[in-house]
Amino acid sequence: MPSDDSNNVINIFSNLSALTNEFDIDWSEDKFGPWVGHFNVLSWPVSVQAESNATIYDYYLVQILGEVSFLSTASWGLDSHCIELIPQGNLATIELVETSPSTTVGYSSYTTGISTTVGGSIGFFGDTPTGSISSSVSFNNSTTKSISDVQIENVSMSDMSPPINSSWRFIIAADSLTAESNCAINVESLYRTPHGTNLTLDVCFTTFLQGGDYDEINALIAPNGYAKNLSNKTDSVNIITSYNNETDSYYSNKASVGLYKTVTFDSPPAPLQTT
Repeated sequence: MPSDDSNNVINIFSNLSALTNEFDIDWSEDKFGPWVGHFNVLSWPVSVQAESNATIYDYYLVQILGEVSFLSTASWGLDSHCIELIPQGNLATIELVETSPSTTVGYSSYTTGISTTVGGSIGFFGDTPTGSISSSVSFNNSTTKSISDVQIENVSMSDMSPPINSSWRFIIAADSLTAESNCAINVESLYRTPHGTNLTLDVCFTTFLQGGDYDEINALIAPNGYAKNLSNKTDSVNIITSYNNETDSYYSNKASVGLYKTVTFDSPPAPLQTT
């Protein structure tokens, strides 16, 4: 049976190749916006066989790194930015192992970092296709981001069966021009699937608004249900006019603008087989 070797731990961030998708948000309509953001969605897929004849699993560390802002002269003001990862496919085979950052209240910075380390025979994308059977792989890459007038809520794994959604709310303090003009986003999720199963995620970026007039935001809706003006014609910005009578107080009497894309991360190569 292979064992973890504390002197032979591979850190994926420095030793493995990342799969990358880039997203740009640049939207405005009438008095709403500009809603501007840039995100990198990265994943480091690793296959792991813990011991001889054990099931091989694929681990996907997914990181979203970027910034977003929303400035508006309409009566609807900025409330929060939300990031959500929604797995697709055979949900029964997908596990959410860990998410970061956790909820923060009253902090001027937050730290993101997955703490999981797994050992055994490993496989990954890179110049060397497979790792040693006596290696372990660390998913830890602790990074601190400064925030101003922002409260983070980690609401991952809620309202879902199985609980596999990753979700964070970056709640902006009222009348904070600093937080409105730049909100730093750095979130991570670690997923596990049986080997050979690609990981497909709907990546959702949503900005919630509050305090405005229903007719004002309803005027943004085109007949097809999407925003009338898009800076990138291949993307659809979804407008939800109002969350009325919601049992969850977070959504009550809010409106939102949102954009999502579907990304697929390929399964890594299988590890060297143990004997």
